[in-house]
Amino acid sequence: MILVCAPTRTEARACRRGLAEAHGRPVEVLRTGVGPARAAAALDARLRSGPRPSLVVSSGFAGALTPGIPRHAIVTAATLQRLDPGGAAPVAIASHTLVVATGALPCHVASGPGVLIGGSTLVPAPAAVDMESAALAMAAAAAGIPVAVLRVVTDTPSAPFPPFAAALADALAARSPAARLAAGARVLFGAIRRPLRAFAFARSGLAAARTLRRAWSDRARLEQLAEAAR
Repeated sequence: MILVCAPTRTEARACRRGLAEAHGRPVEVLRTGVGPARAAAALDARLRSGPRPSLVVSSGFAGALTPGIPRHAIVTAATLQRLDPGGAAPVAIASHTLVVATGALPCHVASGPGVLIGGSTLVPAPAAVDMESAALAMAAAAAGIPVAVLRVVTDTPSAPFPPFAAALADALAARSPAARLAAGARVLFGAIRRPLRAFAFARSGLAAARTLRRAWSDRARLEQLAEAAR
């Protein structure tokens, strides 16, 4: 059984709809919450309480760190890295436990504690960034389970997110009500100040969700992931 981990309700719903269309092998979708801490805690809890999966897949949205990756491209991880203020470091998992999804662009996937707007030279091209994949990979590796990444690019260095997108991620990842409220206020203020960019952001998000749905409706890809995890 494949366990697909998606951060938000929107991402998890897109995964479920695509999988329903694929009519493939049994797959469970787990909505983990946003951010590395929430993702790792959700996966740890699921692994303690449910059937053991043969593969954990980090799915949802990602950003392009380097030029040459188009918006709404489907990417998979050829390597996994963690981003911190000091730079990027490889995720400590065995290379044979990282499954590369077929029909997706292999990238160096880096994970950071928040949304990174614009490009970065910390990771070689082609590179994408998210918040959860590294934490999910480490939790899966601790349980001896292979991991894969299958994500849709929502922003690129040439077409970056508006600044309030980082505050939105902060609001979703925040642990305390006060932190969520403060981040939510920044989102609202930013959207009001730039309504056209807010509309474009929402529209792009819907397009990305449709692409994510199509990514999981590909039965051949689903079969490849299941076979690779055996």
